[in-house]
Amino acid sequence: MKKGFGALLILFILLSATVGVSVMWRYSQHTVRKEVDREDVMRSQKTGLPDVSPPSPPGTPMGVSTRGKLGWSEDIELTNSSFYDSEKPVVAVWGDFVHVAYQDYWSYGGFDTRVEVRYVRSVDGGRTWSEPLNVSAVDDQYSKAPDIACWENNVYIVWSDTRDNNVPEVWINISHDNGKTWTGEFNLSKIDGNWSNWPHIAVDKNTVVVVWGDDRDHPEEGSRSVYMRVSQDNGTTWGPEIRVTNITDIDWRYDDIPTQVLVNGTNVYLVFDRFFNDTGYAETMFMKSTDLGQTWTTPVLLSQHDGYNSYSGGLAVYDTWVFVVWENASAEDEIYLRRSPDLGDAWFSEQRLTWDSNESGVPRVCVDSFGNVFVVFADARGGSTQIWLMESEDFGENWSTPIQLTNSTGFSTSPDMIISDNIKHLVFYSDRTGTDEVYYKRSPPFPPPGSIPLTNGYNYLALPSYLGDIRVGDLAAMIERDTGGTVPEIVWYRSNHWEQWVKAIGGTNNVSVDHHLGYLVHVENLSGIAYWTPNGTNYSAPLSLDLWVGWNMIPVPYANNTLYASDILSQNPHIIAVADWDEQKQTYRIYNGSNSSMDFRIQENTLGVVYPTTWNANNLFILCDDYTTWTPA
Repeated sequence: MKKGFGALLILFILLSATVGVSVMWRYSQHTVRKEVDREDVMRSQKTGLPDVSPPSPPGTPMGVSTRGKLGWSEDIELTNSSFYDSEKPVVAVWGDFVHVAYQDYWSYGGFDTRVEVRYVRSVDGGRTWSEPLNVSAVDDQYSKAPDIACWENNVYIVWSDTRDNNVPEVWINISHDNGKTWTGEFNLSKIDGNWSNWPHIAVDKNTVVVVWGDDRDHPEEGSRSVYMRVSQDNGTTWGPEIRVTNITDIDWRYDDIPTQVLVNGTNVYLVFDRFFNDTGYAETMFMKSTDLGQTWTTPVLLSQHDGYNSYSGGLAVYDTWVFVVWENASAEDEIYLRRSPDLGDAWFSEQRLTWDSNESGVPRVCVDSFGNVFVVFADARGGSTQIWLMESEDFGENWSTPIQLTNSTGFSTSPDMIISDNIKHLVFYSDRTGTDEVYYKRSPPFPPPGSIPLTNGYNYLALPSYLGDIRVGDLAAMIERDTGGTVPEIVWYRSNHWEQWVKAIGGTNNVSVDHHLGYLVHVENLSGIAYWTPNGTNYSAPLSLDLWVGWNMIPVPYANNTLYASDILSQNPHIIAVADWDEQKQTYRIYNGSNSSMDFRIQENTLGVVYPTTWNANNLFILCDDYTTWTPA
């Protein structure tokens, strides 16, 4: 459930017996068209329901948004060693599991004697972390440049390893239990005495794609082409090696080094650096495949073919949009971006994102589920290299002023960021302690235990505990006292109509608080996000809820770790739809059983709060075709 209630963009659909009905909205990273089936239409006609979307409350202010005000956690040190350097971290996230891989340089007498790939994980959204674990063999060789991906409980780490005759090859290790145990490393590239390095990995459901640079076709010159392998059974078996780029078609002295790959179904998107022989400099290139790498589009040159290196830093895909960022190694070293609105067929002109006399580099790009684009990078402005962030809310057309995320002694660099459930997870390394160590931070920050996040605007609120025989005015006073904000209004939905308490007119309708209902609490004058901890008695059993014909705004059942909207529909035949307000998208997610891709987990929360299973901290709308009672199972 999402907290905060800003501008409600709701589609009201008048139902007719003879006219087809449809509703369109965006969910996660896909645009889905949901057809309201005839059975829903007939049910609505039978009950006289006016629409298929939850009702809009009265008096809701327009333009309320909490984006950019949620803040960041403190830097959390993931590694701690005085005799080796931990660098080049990469991150993958699924739910509360945060997975980080990195490389450790083991030094002796000032020389690197070996490099190993290590792994740490968090099982609580980044709050606490495991001890480091070696995923590469502990030997006297160089295992470096890891990349990581995950899907559900499957975690994949690839890296370059010189254990075979001191020549790098691509290796992988896999966990099928969220990083608790590992199957054991094995080789993916052909062990032929030629260099195979710079591996990158992507996963979508059971499909795993690995790409790397390989000089087998021109070993004397060391000119690499991009190769790939694909597994369609979670990494158990692998297809043959596929040559993706063919530099001999242009000039065998060219060199292709992959920097990121993404997969979605059978679509594969690839960004790589190509070193051009005529200039001697690298440029950023893009290719895509619609058949899992069997065929590829012609490479597209994204950066300027000029006298500067352009090192590509990242790739992101959202619906039909593709975003690519790179570092142009000019005199200032600046960050550039190009974007495509049609999955890479056509591209807008390049955009320069940073305008500073100091060096800006190693950019990464990612997109949240609302289409907001974020670029994170290292920048030396201010005297030392630190991590900075920029944001665009219009698909990359306009950008915010850079925000500094780290402020430490020494330097912080090599950021990698991923957004999951609209929580930003960032890793980087810093020498602030005297050795290079890996750090983690996230946005929003971790809420205090047992607290409920509140922001300016309307907040969905279902009381997590029994606060006694209080009235809505008392509830407003409690929140004002504990947060320092003001609560001018509380509204709730009951018996197919909205009711309202307004402080400015003497607390009209100051009725008793009904813990079986959800509330919209209007909060003002907060400086940012505030956390309110109710002081009450936790419920010992799920509440039995009365559900009336039409939409019901109810508390989320507290035993909801694995509860989905589809579970709610299956538990009562009179429940025909479940809706969840998406605070940042400012619209509803609606599941009515007709499209499995629209199903959602009730526990989801854009503000990053995972409530204890004994709490009733959020709410949702349930649509019924008849009066019924429901006790969540």
